[in-house]
Amino acid sequence: MAKHITNDDRHVIESMWRAGDSCERIADRIGVSYSSMAREIKRGFDGTALSPGRCGYSAAVAIRDAEYKQSLMDAGRRKARERRLLRREPDRREAM
Repeated sequence: MAKHITNDDRHVIESMWRAGDSCERIADRIGVSYSSMAREIKRGFDGTALSPGRCGYSAAVAIRDAEYKQSLMDAGRRKARERRLLRREPDRREAM
């Protein structure tokens, strides 16, 4: 079931979650595991409560969080690549 949750999936999650569907039912619908769905609901927590014990979910919040985390990963990859290049080409150190 290794599948990334897309932005379209997040909008489906938001509408199903607000309609009262369970985490398990939503996970089955979009094709991810229950634990992935639970993490996604946590990621998209918008600070509201739909009912006692049920947090609010916003696709916009989840999308923003996912994009931020991806940017951090990309930045780390860029830095790692730069370090590899510097190790291979010591002359570049002086240029930086």
